[in-house]
Amino acid sequence: MMEKISIPLSAPVYVHGESVSEIVLREPLAGDLRSLPVGRPFDMGLLLDLASAVSGWPPSAIDQLSVPDALKIVEALGGFLGGSTSETPPS
Repeated sequence: MMEKISIPLSAPVYVHGESVSEIVLREPLAGDLRSLPVGRPFDMGLLLDLASAVSGWPPSAIDQLSVPDALKIVEALGGFLGGSTSETPPS
């Protein structure tokens, strides 16, 4: 069973026309990682795209997140990826 993480947001955002105060991230699948570079640090834009993929939220909803909330989400993604998202992934 895939792991899921629920992250409360400091400010609600609108997703598909509804106000939402938490985001649920599922564990990424291999296909979700296709756009991530191997051997280089992760780019914030790619990580936010990954957040969109694993939450089911459209990019327009991810773009509404506050910076602190976006950073919490990136940190959670790092946990799924086996470490910090600021480090180079193992090859």
